[in-house]
Amino acid sequence: MAILVQQGSASGLQTRIQLSTTMMETNAAQLDRLNELQARLEQAKATQAAATAKVAADRAAAAQVVVSLNTLQAAQSDQQAKLAAAVAANQSAQTAAQTEVAKDTQAYQGLSSERDKVNADIAARDEAARKAAAAQAEADRKAREAAAARAAASTGSGGSGSNASAGSKTGSSGATSSNKVSSAGLASPIPGAPITSSYGMRVHPITGVYKLHDGTDFGAGCGTPIRAAASGRVTQRYYNAGYGNRLFLDHGSLNGTRTVTSYNHLSSYAVSVGQWVNQGQVIGYVGSTGYATGCHLHFMVWRNGTMVNPATAL
Repeated sequence: MAILVQQGSASGLQTRIQLSTTMMETNAAQLDRLNELQARLEQAKATQAAATAKVAADRAAAAQVVVSLNTLQAAQSDQQAKLAAAVAANQSAQTAAQTEVAKDTQAYQGLSSERDKVNADIAARDEAARKAAAAQAEADRKAREAAAARAAASTGSGGSGSNASAGSKTGSSGATSSNKVSSAGLASPIPGAPITSSYGMRVHPITGVYKLHDGTDFGAGCGTPIRAAASGRVTQRYYNAGYGNRLFLDHGSLNGTRTVTSYNHLSSYAVSVGQWVNQGQVIGYVGSTGYATGCHLHFMVWRNGTMVNPATAL
């Protein structure tokens, strides 16, 4: 300003003052513009920082979503694997169950077939014995009639004859005084042993089938001696998948009734086929062969060719 005053007149000074004022105003406007631009720049920086922070947060959230998604996918894969394993195990169990059912059904059919075969064999033997006995009785009757005719003819001619009586052979009983013989002629095959399962319908303990339990079970330890319920002949002994080691005795007629007994699940035999045994004689030993849950004797009785409840004959 001092320079401007020194260099010119008053009019020039005024011009210069006006010029200086204009320059100052221009500088102030530019400064305001710069301040406005600086404020906008700061606002833009703040906006950018907020956007950057949001992007970072979004990235972090996205990363967490990815982690959660991966976790869910892993859990889903694990659940699918477990489900597949459970389905496979269920199918395996069903297959095993079906196999067991088939085996049990086959076993039941085998037991039924064996029982039917034995019943038929015993009935056939009884019928043959009945016919043989009838034929023998008829032959004896004719022989007696012929003898009577000869005796009458001899008496008429003055001869004398002697009447000889035929003796009958009676087998001695091997039953002890502690083993009572029933009115049917049978004694307990294991004296003093408890009955653990009676004759009648029941659910089979192994096959699970509701069926006839076709004998009386005597509870006794393996190796316990088994005795003949009555005197008779050993007709059969063999192994069967259901009944195990079996032995049959044909007692012929006991008090007017043809009787057959069977001893099952034996561990071993003490007599042979065709051998005659006396009542109370040891014929075998208790076991658990065949379908058995433990050591015991399964005792069966047939009377006149028909299977009966052993309790009615003991």
